[in-house]
Amino acid sequence: MTENAERHTRYLTAENVAAALHVHPDTVYRLIREGRIRAVNIGSEAKPSWRIHPAELLTWGEK
Repeated sequence: MTENAERHTRYLTAENVAAALHVHPDTVYRLIREGRIRAVNIGSEAKPSWRIHPAELLTWGEK
């Protein structure tokens, strides 16, 4: 993926990922904490707001 395309990629929320994986959002948060799904915190440490790259769904299925 080019740098320009990467900049325009829409990152997913934990809720989006939960819906795609047919799991509860708490499961996604647990997978993030365990390092099984990579995510970026765009919030604060006290109140995290996680975003997940769409490609992470593909790689997660391979793990």
